[in-house]
Amino acid sequence: MRESKKPNCLPAFVIWAVFEAVAVALWLALGNPFYLFNFSYIGTCLGVGLVLFTRGWKHARRFVMFAVGMYMLVYLGFVQGENMQVEGFWYYLLLGVFEGATIHYLVAKIAGPALFGRGWCGYACWTAAFLELLPWKKSPGRRPRLGRIRYAVLVASLVFVAAGMAFGLLDERAMFIAFVVGNAAYYAVGIALAALLRDNRAFCKYVCPVGLLMKPAAHVSLMRVTCDHDKCVGCGACLRACPMDVDVLDDSRSRRNATECILCLECAKACERGALKLSGGAGAGPAGLLCQGGLSSPRVNRPNGCGKASVDACGIRPKQLQQLSARMDARFGVDVVHVGLERVVRDEQLVLHLGIVVPLREKGEHVFLARREATPLRQVVKPLEEQPAGAFDL
Repeated sequence: MRESKKPNCLPAFVIWAVFEAVAVALWLALGNPFYLFNFSYIGTCLGVGLVLFTRGWKHARRFVMFAVGMYMLVYLGFVQGENMQVEGFWYYLLLGVFEGATIHYLVAKIAGPALFGRGWCGYACWTAAFLELLPWKKSPGRRPRLGRIRYAVLVASLVFVAAGMAFGLLDERAMFIAFVVGNAAYYAVGIALAALLRDNRAFCKYVCPVGLLMKPAAHVSLMRVTCDHDKCVGCGACLRACPMDVDVLDDSRSRRNATECILCLECAKACERGALKLSGGAGAGPAGLLCQGGLSSPRVNRPNGCGKASVDACGIRPKQLQQLSARMDARFGVDVVHVGLERVVRDEQLVLHLGIVVPLREKGEHVFLARREATPLRQVVKPLEEQPAGAFDL
């Protein structure tokens, strides 16, 4: 059962304070009170939404998405005639004008992600606000090759604006038309992809170019979801709930799809143990169990120029094996099989053909990993006497 505790409002206050500081700075620097209203409104919506979430209101994030997203789409876009899409950013940037979309992208999508990662995508994007209402809320997994499409879209948007300006075809009216047509195309493609791939966030993963602008700063984001491994039981509910396929059980910066986290906290809502939280610190916490290069723990040493690693079996606690099981099952389709043994294996560890060391500090029991479609277990694991001590192939 989830533990009850006092709501942590610090992240909400930090977000509000940052946007308020930006609002005041731009107002004083540019002499335009619009920026005071604009950023104060957005920061207040984000802060209120986070507070409502910590108090258990399940629609808190949707409230923020529509409050901020519709303000930018309807008021700034249709009423004020600002092109807030990436084409508008390129247009004002190439004109050398520091206003409108240029300021928006600098704060929300280029520099801002160093503080709140891809929080824009989870709390303010007007495209995603409607796509999330579609029925395919569980991610079926990623298709990495499709991710190349958004690189092409980003380049195409720049070429479109640069060519249009070079030939004198773009002005404020043309950019407004591009904004209307572009949004219609985004919604049409987003709905079609969601239906085809059974994934509400398919457009965000494979087509939207904005995420690429966020990636560099999002990699060092101060605000991120972290896991309390003492509370986690490895049920895998968080991995199944994440719409962006982020490995939230791994607290390292190099975790799978690390820069894709939109801070939606669906993983935290799915966790019955309250093991996941939105952290405002830069520390990574306990090392993740499974990283891109193999098994990772605080006691893995990688000699220079060597393809092997020495592993101290005490580096991973038995309780964390369930986390490893959930992650292996979600990522590789691997089962964890418990096998009873008559004696304790040397150094309390096993070295397997799959290149994964799985220690269990309970006498008489060890854990093996075998693919579901693999040959019988006895053909996967060599006799214990043939296993080398303390090393495995990465």
